[in-house]
Amino acid sequence: MKIIDLESWERAPHYRLFKGLAHPHYAVTVPVEAGVLVDSARERSISAFSCLLYALSTAANQVSAFRMRFRGEDVVEYEIVHPSYAAKLPGASQGVFGYATFEYTDSLAEFDRRRKAAPINIPGQDNPNNERDDLIYCSSLPWLAFTGLTHAYGGPRDTVPRFTLGKFQQRHGGLEAQLCVQVHHALVDGYHIGQLVETVENICATPADDLV
Repeated sequence: MKIIDLESWERAPHYRLFKGLAHPHYAVTVPVEAGVLVDSARERSISAFSCLLYALSTAANQVSAFRMRFRGEDVVEYEIVHPSYAAKLPGASQGVFGYATFEYTDSLAEFDRRRKAAPINIPGQDNPNNERDDLIYCSSLPWLAFTGLTHAYGGPRDTVPRFTLGKFQQRHGGLEAQLCVQVHHALVDGYHIGQLVETVENICATPADDLV
């Protein structure tokens, strides 16, 4: 983790402008074509959600703005951020979810193994991951092909990016899902979201065998 030098940081004026707003978060929803990766990963029993979670986690680690967080009056940049995602609680009714967190790896096969092995915790329950902010939060709405969405945030100083994936559909000859990205404007601009989405699309256009 490094501390950003606010005296030399080009985006320092934007940081100072947006950090004090009452509602500094904004969301963008875009379609993502994922057929190449998802279809090729099926032979390895890797789910479509796991593929997209891998693509999002990898992209967030490649675009530095998604690794930045507030620390008091400073801005810090983590070397690596890790996925924390909503998953069905074992034994619970349909739609009742918890949260699972695991360490990121750039190997798709190992990423999927870690995801499947991660314990799913009850929301609000004491958990060592509750105090971490070197995370990205991911969820899914597999029942809806939504066109817009906003996420719950803890307050204007909450800088952890949120992602939600929608229903996978066959469109334009390929497999597509809606992706909502919500961020803190003091750290992430539309340009950075564009970089992230482009990276996600490039990963999703890569056969699974090239990512294992």
